[in-house]
Amino acid sequence: MKRQLHNFLSLLSGIFFFFFSSKFYAQGVNSPNNFSFSQHDTVPCKVKWKTPQQISFDSIHVGWPQILERDSTIVLIWQRGSFRGIGVGYSRSTNFGNSWSNPQLLIPDTHNDNTSVVFSATDGQWIYVVWNGCEPCNPEPNPRQHIRFIRSSNFGASWLPTQIISFGIGSAFKVVAYQNKVFINFRDTTASKIIISEDNGESFSIIYNAPSFLGNYAFKAFAVSFSGLHGMITLTDTNWTDEVYYFHSSDFGLSWDTPQMLSTLDNYNANVWNMGVDGNNVYAIWNDGKYGGFFTGTLLLRRSTDGGNTFGPEQILSSNKAVGYNVDVRDNIIAVVWETDEGTIDDIYHTYFSISRDFGSSFCSPARVETSFLKSEQPDIVIGKNFFVAASWRDSGNPTAKIFFTKTESPTRVFEDNNIPRQSFVVFDPFPNPFNPIVTVKYNIFSPVELVIEIFDILGRKVYTTNQQIEYGTYFFEWNGKNNEGMTLASGLYFVKFSSDKTNIIIKKIIYIN
Repeated sequence: MKRQLHNFLSLLSGIFFFFFSSKFYAQGVNSPNNFSFSQHDTVPCKVKWKTPQQISFDSIHVGWPQILERDSTIVLIWQRGSFRGIGVGYSRSTNFGNSWSNPQLLIPDTHNDNTSVVFSATDGQWIYVVWNGCEPCNPEPNPRQHIRFIRSSNFGASWLPTQIISFGIGSAFKVVAYQNKVFINFRDTTASKIIISEDNGESFSIIYNAPSFLGNYAFKAFAVSFSGLHGMITLTDTNWTDEVYYFHSSDFGLSWDTPQMLSTLDNYNANVWNMGVDGNNVYAIWNDGKYGGFFTGTLLLRRSTDGGNTFGPEQILSSNKAVGYNVDVRDNIIAVVWETDEGTIDDIYHTYFSISRDFGSSFCSPARVETSFLKSEQPDIVIGKNFFVAASWRDSGNPTAKIFFTKTESPTRVFEDNNIPRQSFVVFDPFPNPFNPIVTVKYNIFSPVELVIEIFDILGRKVYTTNQQIEYGTYFFEWNGKNNEGMTLASGLYFVKFSSDKTNIIIKKIIYIN
């Protein structure tokens, strides 16, 4: 139903543009035969995928799979049915996806108030799932909708009871989580709103300062990191063109920066599905028809390395046959997966992917994930802790469709490059910078090291030092502007030095405002 609705709206948009805009004719010369990737996209991904595993065995329509990952545990959830009266199935693996539990019903099919696509998020051991409910579900066609919410504190081994989150009539669109906080973006009949839980979803309250620029639209992409809340949406301008806008709140929703328009004025029928954020690195992706395509478009990326304050130029990720997409980010690795229309008629889709391992500076050539399916669509992708890449999609080549899962053959070697020197750790940019009272520096450890962190003032005097033996993982160093004796230092420029017993040395500049 959602696919049909998307195609119908795209058709209306295309017909309208045909008769009322000369831009349509200008774009007609950009046929697929004239399309080419940028030079850096000619490098192969060197990724081999395992034989796909069938995860769902439903006798009804299924779709919209979502992969949730933590260490060796992977949870796969998917929607059962279509539109009204759907349920949600899920399966769990505790050995990196090598074997799976029997599929179960997270939300039973008899849950008649389930009326929309389900969204999910993770934070440590927690999983959060949100969807819309109606009570009663009559009268049609606009029943009263409320937000439904379910969570797990042990990454899907068991689930707490379903909660009804009632803040009036509203439809939930996205959920994100970070450090015990859960944010849900929804809209009601008057405005877009954000609710927050600061106790892992036990209770919620409304953030009243949702960006007014949204009106009663909700974010199509929503993400969170230590740099704040990030959102994307398409809004129609006075020329009936869908422009892509980016929103940022560094204080987690209390106030919002002025929205930035990321699309260029020559865009056509832009659409946003998802975005990637890791710390200060923001990856804004959307589908744009300006390079050709009618029901389809080209995936474009603009990335920010300063928490969304500024963005680089557009980067082309796909051909002009892309449709829906998803993205995952882990440190320097970005993985993108999307549907590509390879048929002469609508709905002949296959799943393609591309990977960057240099913070999005370059991507390998797009390649197909699966090679033996008549149709595959609605894909999702995740980057695991051991740097394997996993993908899921639905096979729509049969009447009821099935959910499939695959992963790369060599988890620890996917991103190896003999030309890139080995490091025992990497350090990310400090945030905030300048700072008062605390600065945070994220760093990743790739092998056990004796790590020494030292801070020097502008005269080269050591004012702070700490060291410890650290295992593999992601860590955060916080400094409050005091020396080892607890005395507050003067405002000014300081240098944070990371060094290890494996000769790595990384220095970052920070500015302290006392």
